[in-house]
Amino acid sequence: MDPIQVREVRALIRELGERHTVLLSTHIMSEVEAVCGRVIIIAQGRIALDGRLEDLRDDHGLLVEARGPAEAIRKTLTAVPGVARVRLAADRDGVAAFDVATKDGEDPRETIASRLAANGWPLRALEARRRSLEERFVEAVSRSSLDALDREAG
Repeated sequence: MDPIQVREVRALIRELGERHTVLLSTHIMSEVEAVCGRVIIIAQGRIALDGRLEDLRDDHGLLVEARGPAEAIRKTLTAVPGVARVRLAADRDGVAAFDVATKDGEDPRETIASRLAANGWPLRALEARRRSLEERFVEAVSRSSLDALDREAG
């Protein structure tokens, strides 16, 4: 389809969706974001993720980059109230970068900045991020695959 046809089909799906349930089966997350109000991701024959698109978009995280020892910084970040999970994204030339998942409704940026400064670790980046629907898809499918392996082993 050309770009005009794509827009027309999206508009038609949205219009039908106001009065009916429309099932769109696709792996193209940009199309899901363009027309869907609710997302269900199925992996290994099971529902791996189910939620309203607006709720899934509200899933926040942070990018934190600081100069200092990666493991010590990770432990410090993990102990901050409002932090759900910390993953080391990169560690190069004494600079560690982390993907930090935050708990619902929490914004621990000021506490993170204070704790890093208190330890003498220069903060190079502290950026609020939203995980994309594609990232959520990969996470849900990966988690589902691991769960399936656990079921087979157990």
